[in-house]
Amino acid sequence: MSEARRRRRPEPAQVDQAPLPDSPAPAYDDAYEAPPREESRHTSPQYAPPAADNRTIIVNQVNVPAAEYGRESYFDGGLLSWIGWSILAVLLTMFTFGLGYPFAACMLYRWEARHTIINGRHLHFDGTGWQLIGKWIIWMLLTLITLGIYGFWLAIKLKQWRVKHTHFA
Repeated sequence: MSEARRRRRPEPAQVDQAPLPDSPAPAYDDAYEAPPREESRHTSPQYAPPAADNRTIIVNQVNVPAAEYGRESYFDGGLLSWIGWSILAVLLTMFTFGLGYPFAACMLYRWEARHTIINGRHLHFDGTGWQLIGKWIIWMLLTLITLGIYGFWLAIKLKQWRVKHTHFA
C-alpha cells in the first residue's frame, strides 16, 4: 500500500503504546501474525485468531478490537448429510403437492443453522413449518393473482422470515 494512502487512513482510537515523536505510526495494514495454538479438527495455525490484546485494527473504516476480529467462523456440515436432508425435503414437497414446502424448507434451514458457527458462536433456527405455512399460502395466492409478478418478492419475503427466526444459540 502506498505511503500517501496509508497516511490518509484514520488512526485507531485506542493503542496501548503511543508512538514516540521520532518513530513512524504503527502500520495496521500489514498482516498480523497470530501466535500458534493447538490444532483442532476445524482450525489450523494460519487461521488462529490474534492474541488477546488491547490493540485495534481498521476494518472497513471502523475500529475493531483486534481480539474480536480474528474469531473463528466456519461451516461443519457434511456433503452426505446435506444430500440426505435435501432428498427428504424434495420427497416431502412432492408427496404433498407443494404444501409441505414450508416444512421442508424449515428442515433445511435448521440443518444449515445447526452446522454454522460465526465468531465462535453457533446459530439456532427456531422457525417451524406451521409458522410459515400461512404466509406461504398467501404468498402463493398473490403470485397466482399477479400472474407471477409477486414471485420476484417471494424470495425476499422468505429470506426476511428466515433471518427473523435465526439467532445465536
